[in-house]
Amino acid sequence: MCLRLTWEGYDFLDHIRDPAVWRSVKRAARKVGSWSIETLAALAKAMILAKVEAMGLAA
Repeated sequence: MCLRLTWEGYDFLDHIRDPAVWRSVKRAARKVGSWSIETLAALAKAMILAKVEAMGLAA
């Protein structure tokens, strides 16, 4: 049972809010075979940044 989330937990949930991003993260994690929450969060962040760059919105 989880009583509360850390800020990192909230960040992770925010990163995977989009179902397409979450599916992509799960697909990538399966290829790696071993993962942690930090790894999943890094994958999600990288995928979101890639989407932003593909839209031409990179800073």
